[in-house]
Amino acid sequence: MDEHKVSPTHVSKEDMISQGHIYDDPSSAESKDTTYGSLVYKIIKELRVGMNLTSITCPIFMIKPRSLLEELSTKLSPHNFTYEITNLKTSEERMLGVVKSTLISMSSTPKKGINNMKPLNPILGERFQCEWNVNGKQFECYSEQVSHHPPISAAIMRSKDNKYVSEVTTAPKPTFCGNYIQVSVDGSQRTTLTDHNEIYDIKMPPFYVCGLVWGQSRVELGTDLTIDCQKSQLRCDVKISGTKITGNISNYNGQELSTITGDLTDKIFSTKQDGCEELIFNGKHEMIRPLVKSLLEQDDMESRRVWHKVAFAYSEGDFDAALNHKCEVEEQQRAIRKTGMHHDYVPKWFECVSAEGGEPKYDFVNN
Repeated sequence: MDEHKVSPTHVSKEDMISQGHIYDDPSSAESKDTTYGSLVYKIIKELRVGMNLTSITCPIFMIKPRSLLEELSTKLSPHNFTYEITNLKTSEERMLGVVKSTLISMSSTPKKGINNMKPLNPILGERFQCEWNVNGKQFECYSEQVSHHPPISAAIMRSKDNKYVSEVTTAPKPTFCGNYIQVSVDGSQRTTLTDHNEIYDIKMPPFYVCGLVWGQSRVELGTDLTIDCQKSQLRCDVKISGTKITGNISNYNGQELSTITGDLTDKIFSTKQDGCEELIFNGKHEMIRPLVKSLLEQDDMESRRVWHKVAFAYSEGDFDAALNHKCEVEEQQRAIRKTGMHHDYVPKWFECVSAEGGEPKYDFVNN
């Protein structure tokens, strides 16, 4: 309801018109500054090993000046081959297609340095929406911050004919571990191929922000990725070490059908039992840019409107102003939480359907 909405920092019509160009080139809002060692040291001196960092203010140089909701749309975004997965003839081919899509979405996580690595925490009720036109097929994405305490985001990306559907409910949990931060992700992720009645349950690995005190600062993925489809009785298990991956696709009887090897920053191959090898990723895949409404067409609770002043100050290199604007939006959120009204919030696009093993799961209901 309107009275429960958080009013973000106001953006004038003039600014929306004159400053909207910053979204044309996402890299324009990235900081290239790497002189942050002393600042990181000052921050970690105040932390304890095992400490949950959810409520800790992140240094501005580590911020990626866009919302986690928009970041989710990028992780779920379709590729040139996405729709073709629905037309593949065998369950093994379809499993490999889902594996390929998942690995490509993961390939953007490993990076050198720790600047521009953390997206902005969405405020309660914040939403992001976009579309893609891929080889004549239409896809759309809806994402929403469905809970703030604990922070939970829900998103769906689907073809408009509903034949391909990817859904995620995510509740990131960053933990301080000394020289690194581990970010585990509670929740659920699945891809559904409707025509085949196949649901692929995906368990993503945690990721690590390494080299806070010594060693090369970097972001890397954790150890295991699993993808499971009960309908076809197929499973994919992938081990990750740095950027290197090894894994296989097997059936529920334990029979290995193919192996998967390679590097998330280079080439990844699938090899069948007959020795037939297929290149499934060449390390140079370009993400397809989404179509997003202009600032003028968005309402006050859509991500780019909520965080525009932060993003624009960041793009201008004015990090003090970016931090001030970020704190202003967050203070408004804290004020709402103190009133207790956030407990009454009802998501616009999603509803909580279960808490599997204590982990939240939200389904899309806005049809």
